[in-house]
Amino acid sequence: MNKNIVILFLTSLIFVLLFLVSTTYSFAVEVKKGDVVDVSANEAVNESLVITGQSLTIDSNVNGDLFCAGQNVIVRGNVNGDILCLAQDLKVQGSVSGSVRAVAQDVEIFQQVTRNLTVFAQRLILYNTSAVEGESFFGVQQAEISGLLGKKVSGWAQDLFFNGSANQDVEIKAQSVRVGDKARILGNFSYESEKEAEISDQTKIAGKVTWSKPFAETDQQPTKFVSTNRLQDTSRLISFLLSLVFGLVLLYFLSGKIRIGQEKMIQNPLATFFLGVLVILVVPIAIVFSILTIIGIPFAIFAILLFLLCLFAGRIYVFCFLGKKLLEQFAREKSESLAWSLVLGSVLYYLLTWIPVLGFLISFFTLPWGLGGFLASLKTSHVSKTVKKK
Repeated sequence: MNKNIVILFLTSLIFVLLFLVSTTYSFAVEVKKGDVVDVSANEAVNESLVITGQSLTIDSNVNGDLFCAGQNVIVRGNVNGDILCLAQDLKVQGSVSGSVRAVAQDVEIFQQVTRNLTVFAQRLILYNTSAVEGESFFGVQQAEISGLLGKKVSGWAQDLFFNGSANQDVEIKAQSVRVGDKARILGNFSYESEKEAEISDQTKIAGKVTWSKPFAETDQQPTKFVSTNRLQDTSRLISFLLSLVFGLVLLYFLSGKIRIGQEKMIQNPLATFFLGVLVILVVPIAIVFSILTIIGIPFAIFAILLFLLCLFAGRIYVFCFLGKKLLEQFAREKSESLAWSLVLGSVLYYLLTWIPVLGFLISFFTLPWGLGGFLASLKTSHVSKTVKKK
């Protein structure tokens, strides 16, 4: 499960970065690219910064959000916004007035994070000089947590060493749990592990300490948490495979229309979005009225099937759009392959929508957007055929 979550957030960050770079109509953003990119302390950055490359160093303060993707990333300046970063090695040495969301092999936090911390990595280190005022969530192989943690702390780890101060509950799943001498937990400490945690005699925990073991063969039934997650994972996998198969079939018959739809989605994003919203609102109402007439039930069944197919087709348009942007940003050679765009975009979308809240928002906005792009491409195709006949 940990690896799946790491992949989830990894691709999610790529999506967020690419979406913000591509949608230049939404807000001002400064973009820097190169193998080695240094943003000096004397360089003023008064807007959101998108920076990509192998070696990235940000010494300047950033008066906006920071989106970074690179091999080695060092953030020494203060960020007056959020940090979303994909890296092999990430060091956040300055303070952050927003949230930090990162996927990397190694993540190190040195200073204050005003809002939330979300990290998926092989190793996470929170030094004793760090302070996270919001919630902390992580999925890592190794975690060394010190410093001050203002709100709830939760996550998964293979090996966890907790030696910080938590003002609220701490809920952990790990194979090995160690709690150091300087650890202070004002709330409850709950952990799931195969063996009991090593808790120092100097540790102070105000609430209850709860230890639970993972589901074993000796247990009569798995916990609801485990069964629910497995069911959700299975359903998502099946949905992903079905969407991929349906997408490949759609590519075979409608590749030209998909390219047209992508152009429409880029050129007129609001128009395609509201077209999709209109259809989503009107069609179900029409179906309900058809069912109430009794005679219209066969038509209603046909309309439901057609409506669902259109929704699926709209998602395929979104998949291809995301995959295309991903290839444009990171592929060395330009690729026009819709198949690759579909595969990359579908993986990106499904993993992105796995994130609570953010996943719902992405689904909420991309569903009508993709549907509108699909319908706009059909309309364009119909108009072009009519013109040819004339």
